[in-house]
Amino acid sequence: MVNFYVSKILNGDINTSTDEAWKIEDVPSLWQKKVKEQLEK
Repeated sequence: MVNFYVSKILNGDINTSTDEAWKIEDVPSLWQKKVKEQLEK
């Protein structure tokens, strides 16, 4: 799941819930820490 959310953010995919590009805030809290760590690498 981490890779899924990382790719959404890096690719600039549109989040259908917000109609904006995916941001770390859009990631479920369960995954946010690990996604943020991956993005910082």
